[in-house]
Amino acid sequence: MEDISLDIRLQSLYSAISYRYEDHDLIWVIGDDALSYLQGQITQDLVKQTPWEDRQAFALEPKGHVDALLSVKKINDKCFLLGVDAGFGPELLERLKRFKIRIKADLIEDKGSRLYLFNLDDTHKLQTVSGLYQDYILFYLSKILHRSKYHFDLETVPDRPSQMSANKLWSGARVYEILIPNSGASIDIEDGMRLAIDSFVNEFAIIDKETFDLARICYGIPKMGYEITDKVLPASLGINDKTVDYAKGCYTGQELVARLDARGNNVPFALTTVVIEKFYTDRLEKDQKSFIDDESIENVRRNMDAGEIKKDYRIFSNDKEIGRITSLSASKITPGLQLALAFVKRDIKPGESVDIIFQSAGSTAPPILYGQGILSQIPVVNCFGAELKEIPS
Repeated sequence: MEDISLDIRLQSLYSAISYRYEDHDLIWVIGDDALSYLQGQITQDLVKQTPWEDRQAFALEPKGHVDALLSVKKINDKCFLLGVDAGFGPELLERLKRFKIRIKADLIEDKGSRLYLFNLDDTHKLQTVSGLYQDYILFYLSKILHRSKYHFDLETVPDRPSQMSANKLWSGARVYEILIPNSGASIDIEDGMRLAIDSFVNEFAIIDKETFDLARICYGIPKMGYEITDKVLPASLGINDKTVDYAKGCYTGQELVARLDARGNNVPFALTTVVIEKFYTDRLEKDQKSFIDDESIENVRRNMDAGEIKKDYRIFSNDKEIGRITSLSASKITPGLQLALAFVKRDIKPGESVDIIFQSAGSTAPPILYGQGILSQIPVVNCFGAELKEIPS
């Protein structure tokens, strides 16, 4: 294989203007107390948030562990749209209900998608999709409000600003996102306003799931059910600077977040990336003489090539276990190279060479050495250009 730098290999995958829809679970929070209620439930300061602005935030359990990583869109002080990875909406809804006591606000479950726009650097086109989206949301709201006992005049909703900011989780890259509801208001999916958005993005290239997952891993963006489980501390994910407002008042789980911040966020394990460039089909055995179970190795290799990950894939450095892999890119996207997200002990720094080892839980069989890699910084490579800071009117 021609020796091409990692930067060039990854950047070449994302050079075009492109898009992707990802399924998302949504929750509308509508009512007179919507702002004050949510202000006590999530880590961002919603008072500072402007209408139509999107922010990423955590919902935490009382002891400070992560319940959900969510997107928060503020329509106005009486209406918010929350988005979370598909399949985790019901859990988030139940979590919010537990703390909803004598609150004048409705929680309305919905389905939809998150639209990602990559490398779109045309200010006119960004303004166009922004306007199409505002029209669609206001039309959708006119229907969804009938499901709430709390109402407000849609004419009081400010116009969407001409400025459109990228999602900060992508480390300043030119990646824009919008939450698109599509089921809860009994609106025909073929409605003209939604079709207008689809028609707009269809002129761009579509990014498939494997290529999108590679970008997500490259930028260290955690995913529910993978990096985010019920025992993860927000500081372990390395995105508190993009999801937590330390100056805001009290919210559920704040005590541990503030205490860890005061101590430098020194958590036992931290999320990092691993660049895997050497692969093996050998089984690690002390005497190196036993026969290799080719079928078992092939199953492991097949699963890992496809980016299918289990807790059984561990990371070793100098024969000591230092962490475990949580997400893995599919090898077909970058032959001879895979990227992984992993929780690694905090004292292990980027540049460290590591072994990737598989062993079934509870098995007495020797472990399988899958490959070798190097711990990397986040993002591994800036695959996309810098975001446009302002879109002129």
